[in-house]
Amino acid sequence: MFFYTIAGFLQFEESKLPKILQPYKNENRTYYIPMAGFAQALDKMRKIKSSGKNKIIVYFPHISLGKALENSQKIVTDIYNNYLGTYVDGFMCENLGDFSTLCANCKDNKLDAYVCCDYSFNIANTHSLAALSNIGVSRATLSVEATDKSPEWVHLPVFSAPP
Repeated sequence: MFFYTIAGFLQFEESKLPKILQPYKNENRTYYIPMAGFAQALDKMRKIKSSGKNKIIVYFPHISLGKALENSQKIVTDIYNNYLGTYVDGFMCENLGDFSTLCANCKDNKLDAYVCCDYSFNIANTHSLAALSNIGVSRATLSVEATDKSPEWVHLPVFSAPP
């Protein structure tokens, strides 16, 4: 489930799932929550994680420049040091800036958190996917610029890194 704001995440109640999602109410769920306002959601995240089956992925602001970038760097460091593995399972990156912010917290040039890259990361071929996989990216989505003239794998919407 993707939340555009922390307020939306805080207001969400599992017991009040939309009718279309009712058949899936007992399935594991991944929650994508914005980094902005992260600290406000700790109690809610604790409750969601207490089931032992749900994941929480934090995503970066859409634009991280200047003060916003500095703020993102502080929050990522805080999450890495205090919440990764307990409240937070990983991060979603939209661009190389997000990715480099994460890598600043890496040990031995290897990501030690679940990291997924969404469509805006612009992964256009298997070489890009392999390079990201080699440094620890767990999941990546094919770029929207890919066309039907691209290689046969273009029709797969989401790639998982090889085991």
